[in-house]
Amino acid sequence: MIPLESRIASVVVGVVRQVLRDSGATGVVVLEPDSPEGRMFRRWCVDIGLHAVAAEATPVSLHSRAEPYDGREVKAELERAGARMAAAAHRALVVHPANRTVLLLSGVPPEPFLPLGDVPASTVAACTGDWSGPDDLIELADAAGGVEILDSALYRWLERREPFTDAVSGLPTAVACSMRSRFEAGSFMRKRAGLVPKLGYRTIGHDLRT
Repeated sequence: MIPLESRIASVVVGVVRQVLRDSGATGVVVLEPDSPEGRMFRRWCVDIGLHAVAAEATPVSLHSRAEPYDGREVKAELERAGARMAAAAHRALVVHPANRTVLLLSGVPPEPFLPLGDVPASTVAACTGDWSGPDDLIELADAAGGVEILDSALYRWLERREPFTDAVSGLPTAVACSMRSRFEAGSFMRKRAGLVPKLGYRTIGHDLRT
């Protein structure tokens, strides 16, 4: 484990242990377990002997009414349903390993615990070689010149509290406008986010309320 990942893991795993004690849960069921974030989080759990079950989409036949909906959204909901059933059977807690960039710009999932919610996508990529998010967010990061550049603008704006125009001065105008509109659209859900282990100055659910 590289030093950067080790430092992050020590904080996150400490919070996981406390959450399990407080909730009386015996382990966690991890959504999106095969994403870079999911694999990294599950590896941390295994390293310290925590029980981490990978959620899987329930293999059911979808009614024709589901056809107009996006296949990924349907799979995600099936995975959530399967995860809740698995959690109930094992007295476990459902967790979503979404990274901070996703939570800031693509909405907050409804799970009660978001263990990687303060880890930027660029940091996940530095630790694992890749990161995951919705297709439109990946496209936005590419348009910005890479997720590192996008995260840098977010850091300057939200952590260092630079004026927005200064923070995004190196980004294409369309990217900057999309970044701000996405952030503003997610305000309602961020105020109701699940528990996020605190790693930075302004953490979703702690001191990042808008």
